Amino acid sequence: RRRVSQILSQASLPPATMRAAIVIAALLGVAAIASAQQDYTVTVTQQGNFTVPAGNWSFQSTDGQPWSGGSQVKCMVEGQALKQIKAGTVQYQFWQEYEEHFISQSSQPYFQCDNKGCDPTTPVSLFLSDPFSVPTNYQLKFDVTLPAGSADKPKSFHMVMWGSDQDHSPYDFLLELHYNFTSSA
Repeated sequence: RRRVSQILSQASLPPATMRAAIVIAALLGVAAIASAQQDYTVTVTQQGNFTVPAGNWSFQSTDGQPWSGGSQVKCMVEGQALKQIKAGTVQYQFWQEYEEHFISQSSQPYFQCDNKGCDPTTPVSLFLSDPFSVPTNYQLKFDVTLPAGSADKPKSFHMVMWGSDQDHSPYDFLLELHYNFTSSA
């Protein structure tokens, strides 16, 4: 960025052109950073009790390296909860291209629970701005370990994730994360 600024400051350009050039240079820097991250696509299949606005998610490796089998990935989705959530679970399954069945699955509770119920003020994966107000903003955060998959199949995967609250139906949300990698741990 400093080099681009130095080059632009030495050019004799009109102020509006200079501002446009600086914005373009900054955007190119952001594009380079984004391309260094893992490529993935997200498809929101269902918005139930949670809104999932486009782009309100991130999936990043914990070590900053490209994804591979065994990578730890931090998952984050945010939006608005449209009903009071008293209990629930985020669940996920991993599928590999050309595999007949899912290859891995797991889940995490929304909140800490005991034999007396769940406490929305002690989040495990679901962080509510105001657990007793509707609507309220939420942030769903959890870590997953990516499976390596079968060695004889393409390294093309998707993770299906959904949330289910105390009423079980409809799902709070349902989305798919599509990704690829070429090496495995």
